[in-house]
Amino acid sequence: MQFALIFGLLLYFLSQGVIEGWIWADAKRKNDNKLICADVNKGVGVFDYHLWRGLEMTGIAISTFSALPLGYEAIPIVIGTWGIGVFTYERMLCYVQYDHIFVENRGKFEFMGLKIKRSWYYDAAMLLGGISFLVVGLK
Repeated sequence: MQFALIFGLLLYFLSQGVIEGWIWADAKRKNDNKLICADVNKGVGVFDYHLWRGLEMTGIAISTFSALPLGYEAIPIVIGTWGIGVFTYERMLCYVQYDHIFVENRGKFEFMGLKIKRSWYYDAAMLLGGISFLVVGLK
């Protein structure tokens, strides 16, 4: 069940990153990236938008149903996979939107009126923190 939980959460974050990258991409990147397209036969993406949404929902379902029997044991696994998932989400978003998985100048992240500078330090901290929690959770 632990690995199903991890798989489900990572599937969700990966799919969400691809979808968000496509939403924020300009018209050229929406057509040129190899992961997502608007519809089948419209662009070069391997899957269309709706299949990625389906994968996102599948990830939510898998993680929800696999976490239930784990009870409190799931908490460090969820926190750890969340950190790794945020890192994965950012890589997919950058690839789809900018054609590179690491982009330093992405502008500021706006949240509830706050403008937060994006940095690869944040992404690295999420990845390392996530791995740390995951190691503790999988003991």
